[in-house]
Amino acid sequence: YDGKAGEIAVPCFLIRHPKGDLLWDAGLGDHYNYPKEGSDAAPGVHVTVPVTLIAQLQSLNLTPKSINFIAFSHLHWDHTGNANEFADSVWIMNKLELAAALTLPPPGGVLPETWSAYKTAKTETIDGDYDVFGDGRVVIKFTPSTRRPARRATSIYSSASVIGIRPLHATCIS
Repeated sequence: YDGKAGEIAVPCFLIRHPKGDLLWDAGLGDHYNYPKEGSDAAPGVHVTVPVTLIAQLQSLNLTPKSINFIAFSHLHWDHTGNANEFADSVWIMNKLELAAALTLPPPGGVLPETWSAYKTAKTETIDGDYDVFGDGRVVIKFTPSTRRPARRATSIYSSASVIGIRPLHATCIS
C-alpha cells in the first residue's frame, strides 16, 4: 500500500468430511489462466492463475459436481471467481453478506455475475455460526468487524481433512 509492488495469495480450501466436501471460497476466476503471464484485473492489480482451480480438483479426481457445499468468507471477486462452476453444490450464504452484496451499485470488489448461480442452486442462508455437517467438525463462525459487518471465517477442527488449493496470485502494483 506504499506504492510498491507486492504479491498476495488468494487461496481457497477443500474441506473433506465423511458427509461430503466443502469448498471454502472459489478463488480468482480460472479465465485468468490465459495468457500464462496473467492479466490486469483492475487498475494496479495484475493477476496470474498458474494452475486453475478446476485442474487442481481434477488432480484429486474431483469435478465441480463432486463438491457438496460451497461457502465464502465474503463475496469479493477474488473469492468468488469460479463460484458459478459449482451450481450443483449447496450454497451456504451469509444473510448479511448477501444483502450487502446485492445493493446497487454493488460495493467495491463485488461482482455479482461471478456468483449468480446461487439464484438457481440449493441455498442455505445462515445468520450467525453454522455447523456445516452437524457434528462440530466444520463450523462457519460469524466474525463481524467494523469494516465488514457480515464478515465470516471458518473454524476447522483437526478431525476434518483440509486440503489447501494452490494459491492463485494477485500482484498489487499500487
